[in-house]
Amino acid sequence: MSTAISYREANPQDAESVAALSLKLQEEYAFPEYSDAGRQRMRQLSSASATRDCLERGDMYILAECNQRLVGAIGVRDRSHIVQLFVDTRWQRQGIGTKLWRLAQAACLGAGGNGVFTLNASSFAIPMYEKLGFRRMGTIQDREGVVTTPMRYEPTV
Repeated sequence: MSTAISYREANPQDAESVAALSLKLQEEYAFPEYSDAGRQRMRQLSSASATRDCLERGDMYILAECNQRLVGAIGVRDRSHIVQLFVDTRWQRQGIGTKLWRLAQAACLGAGGNGVFTLNASSFAIPMYEKLGFRRMGTIQDREGVVTTPMRYEPTV
């Protein structure tokens, strides 16, 4: 069995698999910090229909696949705000998240983005984002039961 990872842009037909893996990982890593209302909110925001809506309105998602099975994804809105970046637990620490970030970064720059990116990180993900060059831009925030830390990436000259 091949373990080669392929990368491609997502289309609306990918919404089901993106949502399923995203929710599985959120339940494992982020949901323990959220209130019941926060978990419900994230289930709605990360649902297949919400993901499909994002793809149809032009948000960019890049997928990482092994043998046509989704193992990771990144979603970016407005060429500047990362809405999701996740890698299946079994595939973490193999450079897939970094590769997804670099591909999204290049695609956003190529589409006219200025290279500055923001995101709202779960506590679990902060160390990974810091390794990618993101910096914390404030304290932990609780928005409707969803607990995150705002972060920002600015390119170095």
